[in-house]
Amino acid sequence: MGNRQSAASESAGASAPAPGGFGVRVTPGLLNATAPREEAPRSMQDLNELLQQAYQKGAYDAMQQQAVQQSGERQDKLEEQQRANAQQERELRKRIEALQAREYRAPKMDMMCKEQRQAVLLCYQTMRGAPAGEKVFKCQEAVDDLDRCATLVREAAISKIAQS
Repeated sequence: MGNRQSAASESAGASAPAPGGFGVRVTPGLLNATAPREEAPRSMQDLNELLQQAYQKGAYDAMQQQAVQQSGERQDKLEEQQRANAQQERELRKRIEALQAREYRAPKMDMMCKEQRQAVLLCYQTMRGAPAGEKVFKCQEAVDDLDRCATLVREAAISKIAQS
């Protein structure tokens, strides 16, 4: 029961264990006991062939078992990676939403001098087709009102900038 090989397996020429630590040792007595009575090995060469076949079957079974284990490990790693990716995606979405919430939005102000602008447009529309000198004469007051309003707005903006 230890790591020692039996004398029978040493004399039968048992080979080294397969890669991965698996090996098969069959004694001639076990082979004789398990072999069908009508096909009992006749010579040492038959015995060695049976030993080789048993060893190859054991090595093949060990490789199959390792492949199943590795497949399970790969599947576990894949599932773990998918969970990690989903978590990272959720965190990324939270960060994007936070950045979008922090995005600068300029304060919305009412359009300045809107009434004066409308008055100038209305004047020129009503004077369509009139001679150029008459348009200027009739719409001069509306244009002056718009100019005064724009000047006041400009000065107010400059004074805010100058105070800062």
